[in-house]
Amino acid sequence: PWAKSVVAVSAGAADDLARTLGLQRERVRVVYNPVITPDLLARSRQPPGHPWLEPGQPPVILGAGRLTRQKDFPTLVRAFAELSPGTFRALLVGDGPERQELEREIRRLGLERTVEVAGERDDVPELLARADIFVLSSASEGLPMSVLEAMAAGLPVVATAVGGVPEQVVDGSSGLLVPPGDASALAGALAQLLEGQELRRRLGAAGRARALELFDL
Repeated sequence: PWAKSVVAVSAGAADDLARTLGLQRERVRVVYNPVITPDLLARSRQPPGHPWLEPGQPPVILGAGRLTRQKDFPTLVRAFAELSPGTFRALLVGDGPERQELEREIRRLGLERTVEVAGERDDVPELLARADIFVLSSASEGLPMSVLEAMAAGLPVVATAVGGVPEQVVDGSSGLLVPPGDASALAGALAQLLEGQELRRRLGAAGRARALELFDL
């Protein structure tokens, strides 16, 4: 209450802070998270680091984040189950307390050969450079770095419209946004990109341009 100013990473987070803490909105300033594009691009030239990312494989959907309830990976896995078999593969990069539950859901849906929980990895820029689609299924967010890095790498993004994500991804222009917790909507957006290579290219290029214009360090 004694602070002259409070900094939030997105306008959505600023609105939430003002509402939940009872602050005057003008006291909450927005400083976006940045992405360091030169470092990201330099690392993207390295080998892909996974056999699914070699030429001739089905399109790869990449998700990255800590495996917690906030990130809502189970809804994403249920969306994968609604997609046509054989049309994609999915790598989920990250670890956390919900990993065992997530792996059980993958087995329950019979997706073991399609979806891999890859755990913690130190080559995410290399994976981004060779994946085809990035997906974020979070129930809540501030301004996710994973989306910024995917945009800077030129990947089309499918994401839930939570927190500051709509400030990153312009629906239909630089990516596709869906409601949180809606597996069918998520599957529908992913299917659009799996079926449309030109759409993937267009959204990815627009997302990269937006990342360089608004979020470069």
